[in-house]
Amino acid sequence: MEETKSHDRSSTNYDEDTSSSDFDVDEWRNNNINSDTIRKFEFKHLKKKEPYSDLEDVAKNKIVQQSKVIRNLKAIIMSMNAKNDELEKLNKSMQNEPTPHKEIKGDYTKELEHCKQTLKQKEVQIAELKGHNQVLLKDFRQSIKLLEAETGETYAELKAKQSSTKGWRGRQQRIIHLQEKIKVLEQKCEKEIRVDNDEVLYPNRGTGATSLSIDVLGSLTDKGDNITTRTQQKDDCMNELLEKIGTCKQKMSSYKLRNEILTKELQKAKDELSILSTKTVNDDELIEFLVEQNSSLKKAAKSTKVEENENQQKLLESNRQLKKQHDKIVGELSQMKEIIELKNERIESLTNTKKRQVTDFGMQYKPMEETSNLTSEQIKTIGKELLAIKQALNESENRCSELITVKIELEQIEKYKQKLQSLANSWKGRVIAKVDSGLKRKTNSFENNIEEIPDRVFKALDEEDRKMIQDYVNTIKLKLDASKNEALALKVVLKNTSHTRQNDLELFAKLLEQVHDGYQQAE
Repeated sequence: MEETKSHDRSSTNYDEDTSSSDFDVDEWRNNNINSDTIRKFEFKHLKKKEPYSDLEDVAKNKIVQQSKVIRNLKAIIMSMNAKNDELEKLNKSMQNEPTPHKEIKGDYTKELEHCKQTLKQKEVQIAELKGHNQVLLKDFRQSIKLLEAETGETYAELKAKQSSTKGWRGRQQRIIHLQEKIKVLEQKCEKEIRVDNDEVLYPNRGTGATSLSIDVLGSLTDKGDNITTRTQQKDDCMNELLEKIGTCKQKMSSYKLRNEILTKELQKAKDELSILSTKTVNDDELIEFLVEQNSSLKKAAKSTKVEENENQQKLLESNRQLKKQHDKIVGELSQMKEIIELKNERIESLTNTKKRQVTDFGMQYKPMEETSNLTSEQIKTIGKELLAIKQALNESENRCSELITVKIELEQIEKYKQKLQSLANSWKGRVIAKVDSGLKRKTNSFENNIEEIPDRVFKALDEEDRKMIQDYVNTIKLKLDASKNEALALKVVLKNTSHTRQNDLELFAKLLEQVHDGYQQAE
C-alpha cells in the first residue's frame, strides 16, 4: 500500500508538472528562437523520458533520410561555392590587372597568330616580288642602252620609227645605208681609174706624128708606175672594205639574233610585270579580307565574352538564391525536428499519465471532475498543436510555391541557353558562308595565275579557320551542357526535398489524428 501511495504521489506531481507545462507554441516560437533556449526548455519541462514507440522509429528513419539528403545538398552547395569563388577570383583579377594582348589565352589567340603569320608571309612575298621587279627594270634599262649604242639612235626615235608606217627594219636599214655609201665610193674609184687609163693610153692627142723624146717616156713610165701603185692601193682598200662589209654583215646577223632575243625578253618582262600587277591587286584583296576577318573574329570574341560574363552573373545570382533557399529549408527542417521531438515527448508523457490514471482507477477512486478537467486541458493543447501544424503546412505550401517559381526560372534559363545555341549555330553558318564567298572570289580572280601562287595559303584559309570556329562553338556547347546538367540535378534535389517534406507532414498529421482518437476513446 505504501508503494502504491508513493507511486500515486509521484504521478500526481508529474501530472501537475505536465499541466503546468502547457504553453502556446506560436508565442514560444516568437519569443524564443535560439536552439539554446529550446534545449533549456527541454531540460526544465521534460525531465522524464521513456522508450520510443514504433511511430517514433519511423519518424527517426525519416529524419535520418532527410539528414542524408541535406548532406548531399551541402556537398552540391560546397562545390557550387568553390566554383563561385574561382569565378569571383578570375573576375577580380581581370578587373584589377588588365592582361595585354599577348598574354590572353583563349581560342581566338590562335586565329590572331595565324592571321599574323599569313600577313608576314604576304609581306615577305611582296618584298621578293618588288626586288624581282627592280631587277627586271634594271635589265630593261641596260637593254635600252645597248640598243641605243648599237643603232646610234635614242629609244624614243626607235619607238617612233617602229610605230611609223614607213616599214623601218632597224639594223637592215643601217646595212642598206652603208651599202649605198659603198656603191658611191666604188663609182668614184672607177672614175679615177678611167681618167688615169686615158692619160696613159692617150698622152698627147695632137694632129700629126711626133717623135717622143726620152724624157717624155721617162715621165710617162713614172706616171704609169704611180698609177699602178694607186690602183694596187685602191684594190687593197676595196678588199679591206669588203672584209669590213663581211664582218659588218656577220655582226648584223648576230645583232639581229640579239635583237630578237631582247624583244622576247622584253615581252617576258612585260608579261611578268602584268602578272605582278595582278598579284599585287590580289594580295591587297587577300590582306583586306584577312583584316576584315580578323576584325569580325575580334567582335565575335568580344560578344561571346560579354555573353559568358552575363551567363556567369546569372548563374551566380541563381546559385545565391539557391543557397538562400537551401538555408531556409535547413532552418525549417531543424525547427520541424525540434517541434517533432517536443511533440513526441509530450505524447509519451500524456500516454504515460493516461496509463497511470487507468491503473490508479482500478486501485483507487477519483472524482470525475478532475479527469474531465485534465482531458479538456489536453484537448485544448492538442488543438493548439493542430493549429501549429496547420501553420507549418501553410508554410510548407508557400515553400513549395517558391520552389515552383525557382523551377520556372530554371526553365527560362534553359530557354535562354537554347537561344544562345541557336545564335551560335547561326553565327557559325554566317562565318562559314563569308569564308566560302571570299574564297570563291579569290579563286575566280586567281584562275589565270593559280599555278604560281603557293597552295598552302588557300589550304590554311580553308581548313584551319573552319576548325578554329568549330572548336570554339564546341566549347560553348560543352559549357551549356554542363550548366544544363547542373540545373537538372538541382531540380531533382528540389523535387526530392519537396516530396520528403510532404510525406513527413502527412505522417505527422496521421500521428496527431491517432493520438486524438486515442484520447477520445479514453474519455
